[in-house]
Amino acid sequence: MSTVLGLLQLIVFLGLVALAVWVIRRVQRHEHSRTAARVVLAVISLGLGVGACFVRYRPRQDLLIFGLPLPLAAFQRENGNWVDFVAPPLATLFMAVLNVLFVSGVVHGVGLLILRHRGVQAPAPLHE
Repeated sequence: MSTVLGLLQLIVFLGLVALAVWVIRRVQRHEHSRTAARVVLAVISLGLGVGACFVRYRPRQDLLIFGLPLPLAAFQRENGNWVDFVAPPLATLFMAVLNVLFVSGVVHGVGLLILRHRGVQAPAPLHE
């Protein structure tokens, strides 16, 4: 079951990356699609940010960690049983929000740098 979930996470991640590449190439060809590109980039960034909360990895055979870059939960095998180390719900929620903000901020920032490097300017402010 965990292999299926890992493959599903990988497929979703690669799909979001492919969508981002498609948006960047489309924006290069069409001047009027800048705003749409920024909206799609924001959605992709938030999707990857939320997905980071569900990433799990094993730094050691007896340790399983959920969440990236801040761990939301850790499970350690002791005497044949998994022992969980989970923060209180409010602290876990706070760390999950930080994970989403950090990962989506980094992805969105890199995406904007790529768009600007490719010669795509930011759209004009809406209030003008």
